[in-house]
Amino acid sequence: YRPFLTNSDNFERWTRLGAKDTKMRAAEIYKKKLEDYVAPEMDPRMRQELDEFVAMRKSQLD
Repeated sequence: YRPFLTNSDNFERWTRLGAKDTKMRAAEIYKKKLEDYVAPEMDPRMRQELDEFVAMRKSQLD
């Protein structure tokens, strides 16, 4: 198991690569994941039913 958020580089390498703390690394990772995200394909009929359901529930909240 290799943690994806922590950095196990030695101090010199960590400094050379920007000395990023955990907060900075987490921000980079989540931004990259959002940028690379591709929504899975959905059956058009299922999408329509879902949209209708959401519209119905929204109308009930008004």
